[in-house]
Amino acid sequence: MQETRFAISIARGDGRVVVTLDGELDMSTLPAFMAGIADALGPPAADVLIDTRQLSYADSSAIRGFLQAKAAADAHGSRMGLANVSGALERTLSMAGIREMFTTCDT
Repeated sequence: MQETRFAISIARGDGRVVVTLDGELDMSTLPAFMAGIADALGPPAADVLIDTRQLSYADSSAIRGFLQAKAAADAHGSRMGLANVSGALERTLSMAGIREMFTTCDT
């Protein structure tokens, strides 16, 4: 079985944390994503922006992960948004009925 390619990087600055995703976000990579979100929400508190520009694939596990990340950010008193959302991810979020839950922007 081929391993799914996924990388996550975290950059802090200007009162926010940018979490950049690269590769495929699915059931096998969701634990790494959630660990990155936990790290991003660690002290000091800041708003979190998830940059999806290099995300090449997102399945229903990604949707669950985004919802869990949003709930964790809310619990920490932080805001969470998505940046550089592709057309395919935009459609997936809309079809799941959760698109309006997320602020989106380009970076």
